[in-house]
Amino acid sequence: MKPFWIVMRDKAETFVSKRHPTFEEAQLESVRLCRKEGVRFYVLGTVGCAEIEERPVAWRDASVEFHGSPPF
Repeated sequence: MKPFWIVMRDKAETFVSKRHPTFEEAQLESVRLCRKEGVRFYVLGTVGCAEIEERPVAWRDASVEFHGSPPF
């Protein structure tokens, strides 16, 4: 997993959609937005994630139950 950083406005109640690949890019963006909007912006970084691992798949041969001959 590659870490990323996001910029979030103080007291924001919306989701953030832009991921910055470096801390420096996110820091510059937070400064730009702060100057533009006149409010505090936070830079948040990745610490980890939860993800679903692939479940194993097993093949069950039904012909064993029919003594080698399918029922059709």
